[in-house]
Amino acid sequence: MGISVFLLLSGFALLLWSCCLFMDGLDALSLCLLVLGLFLILISIHFAYF
Repeated sequence: MGISVFLLLSGFALLLWSCCLFMDGLDALSLCLLVLGLFLILISIHFAYF
């Protein structure tokens, strides 16, 4: 349970960071952070429910 909460919070933090980078312009770093954040959120949901 603890690891899923950590992954969920870090995923949301990466999503927020990538959204802030999107305001400056779309680049490879913001896309990578967006994908990584979504991946961490999906992993945390998997750990929480399965």
